[in-house]
Amino acid sequence: MSQRGFTLVEMVMIVGVLGIIMVSVSNIMISSFRVKTRVEVADQVEENGTSVLRQLRDNIILATGVGMTCAVNSDDIGSTLSFMNTNDGVVTNLVCYEEVKIASESANGSFDLTSPDVKVTGCNNFAKCELFPDSSDRITQVNLSFTLSSGNTSAPAEQSKTRSFQSSVVPRN
Repeated sequence: MSQRGFTLVEMVMIVGVLGIIMVSVSNIMISSFRVKTRVEVADQVEENGTSVLRQLRDNIILATGVGMTCAVNSDDIGSTLSFMNTNDGVVTNLVCYEEVKIASESANGSFDLTSPDVKVTGCNNFAKCELFPDSSDRITQVNLSFTLSSGNTSAPAEQSKTRSFQSSVVPRN
């Protein structure tokens, strides 16, 4: 009578091969999760920055260049831009709060332009206005600059992302 089955050596070989396969599959899955996290964090920063720039641009385009207040020389770049909207005559302040948010504040209320998931830095360079050469109050261009960070900045690089955003906008005059 012959017995059928696996020997101890065959069983050890199968367990060893399965172990190697499991470790390889685990490493591939961990790597894909890290890449997914890195892409999600980068997308969050990019989407927020692009959205904020678009909203800032739209607000400034609807502003009158006369009566707009913001810093006009390189020694006096500020964190606030104030203007009157040409559509409804409401005074609006675009404000950059360091380490917190960028907001649009007016008589109609305060609206956060950034999501709570991102942190804003570089607010001391947020807005700088350029004047017409023959005028002391007509703005020709508004230069905007800020930096957004997302994720845990003290964590590994794949869990955080920082990007600077800059734009120049010409208001209606």
